[in-house]
Amino acid sequence: WVKLKDKETGSAFFAMPIHLAPESGSVRPNGCRMLVERREELSGGLPVIMGGDYNFGLTENSYTILTEGGYVDSRFVAENTTYDGSFQNFGNVEGGKALFCDYIFTTEGIQVESFAVVDDITSDGAHASDHNPVTAVIYIVGNCETHRVRSQS
Repeated sequence: WVKLKDKETGSAFFAMPIHLAPESGSVRPNGCRMLVERREELSGGLPVIMGGDYNFGLTENSYTILTEGGYVDSRFVAENTTYDGSFQNFGNVEGGKALFCDYIFTTEGIQVESFAVVDDITSDGAHASDHNPVTAVIYIVGNCETHRVRSQS
């Protein structure tokens, strides 16, 4: 995690990269509970951007824990967005459609302009990873100004 501050305006936010266990039983939900319970302590009340490989789908308990705990899925509040999944397992997912498991979550004080899943197929048809990157254009909303931040997972 890191606290970042704009030198010109003094506007600050808290960023956390996340990678949760792929098959974990209670580990992922417990990790998500910790992210909710410790948010204020870690961030000092600053807006939070939390992105990465969460290894859970939209209908799983871990997703609900985060969204009911004050985190917002940037995909669903972005002015411009995609509903494509990000996990494509090197092009070998059942049904050929990538699954949701990579997210950029935000908290109050953040406006999301756009959310995208980057198609990472190379010119020879190979995938660089089993996950496609997700990216968002995010603005930190200050008292008088709004500050643009690019976030990528």
